[in-house]
Amino acid sequence: MKLPIISADSHITEPPNTYIDHIDRAWLEKAPRMERHPEMGDVFVVDGMKKPVPMGLVAAAGKPAEEIRLTGARFEELHRGGWDPDARLGDQARDGVAAEVIYPTVGMVLCNHRDFDYKHACFVAYNRWIAGYCGAHPERLLGVGQTAMRTPEEGITDLRAIAALGLRGVMMPGNPAVEDYDSPVYDDFWRAAIEIGLPLSFHILTSRQDGEVPRGPKMNGFLSIIRGCQDIIGTLILGGVFERHPDLRVVCVEADAGWVPHYMYRMDHAYSRHRQLAAGGSGALEAAVRLLPRERLHHVPGRLGGVQDRRSHELGAPHVGERLPAQRLHLALVPGAPGAPPRRPARGATRAHPLPQRRRPLQGRPRDAGRGRVGVIAVANAAIAGGSVANLARPGDGYCVRGDSSPRSTPGPPMASPRAI
Repeated sequence: MKLPIISADSHITEPPNTYIDHIDRAWLEKAPRMERHPEMGDVFVVDGMKKPVPMGLVAAAGKPAEEIRLTGARFEELHRGGWDPDARLGDQARDGVAAEVIYPTVGMVLCNHRDFDYKHACFVAYNRWIAGYCGAHPERLLGVGQTAMRTPEEGITDLRAIAALGLRGVMMPGNPAVEDYDSPVYDDFWRAAIEIGLPLSFHILTSRQDGEVPRGPKMNGFLSIIRGCQDIIGTLILGGVFERHPDLRVVCVEADAGWVPHYMYRMDHAYSRHRQLAAGGSGALEAAVRLLPRERLHHVPGRLGGVQDRRSHELGAPHVGERLPAQRLHLALVPGAPGAPPRRPARGATRAHPLPQRRRPLQGRPRDAGRGRVGVIAVANAAIAGGSVANLARPGDGYCVRGDSSPRSTPGPPMASPRAI
């Protein structure tokens, strides 16, 4: 059976009218708007932020490295599929992608705005726009809404509004206005997300520390942009959030995955050796976190058969980091995907008798044999969440690959809708 390929993390390019046509009238004069700068080209100007958002990088997929520029791009020169849903289908047809999970671009920058009221107004406007964009082809374009998280209570209201618009997930800001995400004040919010059925995504560049000036050369900053996602994953695991809410689905997006094994080791070591010290000898951490951290970042039963690790892959278009066409190149690295080499069993294992997974429960602590070990962590770009990001597209069989949906201007022939969506 040939399974559909579902992009786990694609982006739109916000058109000039995204906010000004959809924002509440009280905020119209301050709404983010596109302006043409004589030297920088087209930029999004955001009230209260010192620097505008240049369009040169947000839709530079496919350009050779020597042609990539931060400034000078004009909106009409960018990939049309970034804002035209019909053109987007042509991009999907070209790359063999059946559907895409769609994230914002300017909206990532807005996550770090200090004014939560302004941020809320912008996100309500964006949700209205992206619902219209994805509504043109709802089985192929799977929109993710945004919430400002002014309060946990308002966050629940936002979840319901986002679901009512037909969107498939929620992109969370890295920094909420009230306390932090491990606080019990968010327990009702996590319960609501589970009840409504919306996965919660944490994307790179949406935490305040992601925008800090890097030490040393500018290129060093590229290496640090995953830190916000790492901090959030550590906060949720060590804060006992998955213990309290084992059915919670969280997606960590575009933050790579190579760091995960070492991160598991560091968390395991810190918990095993220093949990009493961290809790001031009270035993509170041990009471809140019953599993070793690696058991939250581990293999879980998957929809694709057998034991499936919860990873997805992303190609990143139309953003600057991607070459075109690249989807099939990336797919060749996904075990079991079309065109990929067969998976080789580990040394000492056979298909009939795989090696057992070694898990060491904490001495004297009960084992949680149940759900939500990962909670779903999908780190796009060879992430943590194979069949699990398909939950954004509604549970079903499918390969989750962040499809190269770098938009072209001409629609291609329609593809058959994926059975899983």
